[in-house]
Amino acid sequence: MSERKLEVWEPIENFNGSLHFKEMIYGEEGLKFIFNDNLENEFHFTYGEFRNGMFVWAVRFTEEFKRGDLVEIASEARKTAFGPDNKEWCFYKMTDSDFIGWHDQLSGPGSEAFSVEHHLFMTTQDTFEVISEYEPKVTNIKKKESNKSLRRGN
Repeated sequence: MSERKLEVWEPIENFNGSLHFKEMIYGEEGLKFIFNDNLENEFHFTYGEFRNGMFVWAVRFTEEFKRGDLVEIASEARKTAFGPDNKEWCFYKMTDSDFIGWHDQLSGPGSEAFSVEHHLFMTTQDTFEVISEYEPKVTNIKKKESNKSLRRGN
């Protein structure tokens, strides 16, 4: 019997810190998550490719408190990726996913017919999960420069 396993996913280069949920939008242009980090940089994760009649296969979210089942496998994933320092991290992909397994029991073709991934976004308060045939487009909106660089002279 296979066991689900998390792997560190690095969709944002040089990300460091916590992830804070701001907004989720689902509409004609797909599914978009908007998050902030500790430095108030804003990250947009957009599942905007319309494949096989859908943008994503499924999405779910739960309170972070409810997902205690992920603590140990997330810790193992961080140790494998970053070493024993137990770095804080919030992006994962799950293999042998119970979420994909659940989805495969629904009517219609499933993961045996299409290659799909289970993406996890773990924020300070919630866990968002997506089953998709592709990785989302990531847009990083940097925090605006402070007014310290005002014109010299005046």
